[in-house]
Amino acid sequence: ADAATVEFAAGSTCWSPRSAGDSAGGLQEFHLWVAGKQRRYLLHVPARAERTNSLPLVLLAPGTGEPPEHFFHVARLPDEPRFATAVLVGFGNRLNVGLHAQAAPERPDDVEYARAVIVAARRRLCIDPNRIFCAGFSRGGRFCSRLASELSGVVRAVAAVGGVR
Repeated sequence: ADAATVEFAAGSTCWSPRSAGDSAGGLQEFHLWVAGKQRRYLLHVPARAERTNSLPLVLLAPGTGEPPEHFFHVARLPDEPRFATAVLVGFGNRLNVGLHAQAAPERPDDVEYARAVIVAARRRLCIDPNRIFCAGFSRGGRFCSRLASELSGVVRAVAAVGGVR
């Protein structure tokens, strides 16, 4: 099944062995397919995170043109076993959201992409489905607002910094 079509089960269990290619922690790059297009995202796993303890997932949404690696490092998140982070990557480093948190129909569906990233992260890690959040800057903040509306049953809270219109 396509990653975006997987249901979010509240009672999901955690896997004990790490998936192939997973390391003990740190920032890693992954790829997935959404609507016939290969998409990329970054996943940060705290080095001391226990595989069997559920972690919150924070989606990071960069501003226009901001490379995801730069945005992750600017956020200065601690490497503590408190939460996992997935950095979203829009086409041309622009997530699909414009004024009033509306999508541009000619651009890829980044809400489905964000859903696929959440599903992929839950397959790799023990993510608590009740603690999925989004934090973004400028265009990324607007995108988090869009997720709050369109994935309201999945994304529990958002933090938007700068440029929210």
